[in-house]
Amino acid sequence: MSGSPLSRKIDFHRVAKAASALMWVADANRACIWFNDAWLDFTGRTAAQEYGSGWLEGIHLDDYDRCLQKYLVSFDARKPFTIEYRLHHYSGRYRWIVVHGMPLFDDDGNFQGFSGTGWDIDNLKQQEEHIRYLEHYDRLTDLPNLKLFADRLTTLIAGSWGQGKGFTVMLVDINDFKPINDMHGRAMGDEVLRIIANRLRHNLRAADTVARHGEDEFIILVPEMSRPEEAERLAEKITRALAEPLGIGRMQLNLTVTLGIASYPANGANAEKLITAAEQALQQAKRAARSLMYRAGAESAA
Repeated sequence: MSGSPLSRKIDFHRVAKAASALMWVADANRACIWFNDAWLDFTGRTAAQEYGSGWLEGIHLDDYDRCLQKYLVSFDARKPFTIEYRLHHYSGRYRWIVVHGMPLFDDDGNFQGFSGTGWDIDNLKQQEEHIRYLEHYDRLTDLPNLKLFADRLTTLIAGSWGQGKGFTVMLVDINDFKPINDMHGRAMGDEVLRIIANRLRHNLRAADTVARHGEDEFIILVPEMSRPEEAERLAEKITRALAEPLGIGRMQLNLTVTLGIASYPANGANAEKLITAAEQALQQAKRAARSLMYRAGAESAA
């Protein structure tokens, strides 16, 4: 720092010692020439390690290109910038920071470099991520909620339109679920739902989506499955998996389920019609008063 005209001209020491913000200075050649204690404490590195372009070593690989591009473009344009990225923390993990960079000019208007001030926003990012999670996932089962399911269904319809691609929507209803809550308590019912959710996840592909649909119902989206026999084989597989006894504490429960199946585009060309067709197939199966699956438009139980 002592060898740089810019760093001699600007006395940062008094400000930096009291600052909790992460601060740095770069010269007109883009090389970082100064970091305050807060920055070095955050990274756990020495000033010598950070000088020049050494600070780039701490940027998360997923953020590296975006961060460097923003820095270089703003530097060359002599314009302020703000960027969020993950920086390696002394603890060994990466933490999100936000950095505001400002161009520096001398009294004659000559460009001297940049100064930057950053703040640790990792906790805020985690809170934002948690909020996004709550907006899209069911808290009890950790499955996608109906909003996320609808988004994925709409996206799949848009991608399938005119392409000759079909897919399946399937509703799964747990038979006689209410008595479980009434006889054994809500905690028991919640545990049953969690077990059912896990079994559904384990019997579907990574590309499939299973979501919570009402208290005791689940809805499944199965891309690239339009043939009725394929959907019925999957429904049979799910039925067998969910019929396996559930051991909860000292109790063992035996459950049955009812399924309703709808196919795109045969049973509907939009999300509302497809879900309605699956619901109608489910109600048709329920009226049969036994554990069945029904396919929308089918004359009899599968």
